[in-house]
Amino acid sequence: MVWRHAVKSSDAKLLRQAVIPEKRHIHRICLFRGGSFVVFLHHDAICLWDCRPSAPLLLAEQKYEVTGKPLCILVLPRPDVDQVSTAHIATITSDQRGIVWEVKLPLMDHGKARTNGHKMEMASIREFCSFKLDDAGDLAYVLPVDPAGASPVSSGFLDVFAKDVAVSYTHSGRVEFWTARVDRDRSRVEWLSTAAMETGINEPALVSGSTMKKGALVDTKRSEVTIWDIRGARLEYAQDFGSHNTIQDLDWTSTPDSQSILAVGFTYRVILLSQMRFDYLNKGPAWAQIREINLRELTPHPIGDSTWLSGGDLVIGAGNQLFVYDRMFEPPSSVVNNSRLPLRKGATRDLFEVVQRLNGPLSIFHPQFLSQCMLTGKNVLVKLILLSLNHTLKYHAEGDIIDDYLGLDLSHFYLGGNVS
Repeated sequence: MVWRHAVKSSDAKLLRQAVIPEKRHIHRICLFRGGSFVVFLHHDAICLWDCRPSAPLLLAEQKYEVTGKPLCILVLPRPDVDQVSTAHIATITSDQRGIVWEVKLPLMDHGKARTNGHKMEMASIREFCSFKLDDAGDLAYVLPVDPAGASPVSSGFLDVFAKDVAVSYTHSGRVEFWTARVDRDRSRVEWLSTAAMETGINEPALVSGSTMKKGALVDTKRSEVTIWDIRGARLEYAQDFGSHNTIQDLDWTSTPDSQSILAVGFTYRVILLSQMRFDYLNKGPAWAQIREINLRELTPHPIGDSTWLSGGDLVIGAGNQLFVYDRMFEPPSSVVNNSRLPLRKGATRDLFEVVQRLNGPLSIFHPQFLSQCMLTGKNVLVKLILLSLNHTLKYHAEGDIIDDYLGLDLSHFYLGGNVS
């Protein structure tokens, strides 16, 4: 079933768009053009379905052979952002082998399909190339990075700064991020490892990766979740929830200002973890729980899966039901205090706003920023900030917005002459 979500709708409804009559085992799925087209990866074939009509149509099918077990299906970055009728998808197997297919989608006129009777001829799937992912190790999982993010578009450069498209995990706990570039002139796809580290977690039960090169792993017992900064090669969070709390699912999403949120799913509840601001002066947690969603009172069915939508809504599937939770919620008092949100009794908060408060940029008059200035000898700058804050508060009226920079020129913070 393909479900459509109205992004601009205030009631955040899910509407069933299509039911695809596929009887074979579906190994992996990926969507194109907002769910208008769906690709199924079977054990020996790959299929393209058109989900725009009320009765979905099978547009193309291609047989394939590859050594190893296919672990994923990835949508590769488009070489040309304007080329909307062509897409490239790849699968990677447990033997480090891979196949890339070129998918031709039906041509569109002003957002609508051309009705010239040749829809079946315009759509096709062909094998574009095959490859070997050297030095990837004994692969256990390969997953797309942050599927709730924007559509992958190539920047034209293959370097460590390019957008990641996949994250791989080995049986020994090695995590590695990969980017890719499609070279249509040479009919090949180039792969590059952008970050990697050994976590030491053998045979992880669940894994997930975000666009900020954060990796989440669940141990074999499904009781402990760890969060790693793969670029910095360090452990940021570890929590053992006990044997009675079985972890079923991990899902990443990102805020518009690139702050990471991790949803950890259990049998009847989901908790949301947000990264905390790093404090150089005080020891504190790097991640904190900011929200808990409990379905025990709503349904007797256990949670099967959950996924983020691009706007920050969370969809949770339990039995034959889908629950949609938007970004507005009532955070616990500890979160309100830590994020220094304005106190409003019984008020709901925006999830993205809370996360930005917890890990976003500081105002220049924040105690942490002032402390750092004093530790680096910028006493003149501290004096200037305090005098500006005094002047701002002197003429401040309730409801006025205080500028994070107090109206000061940024040259004061970057030019010399402020150290005494």
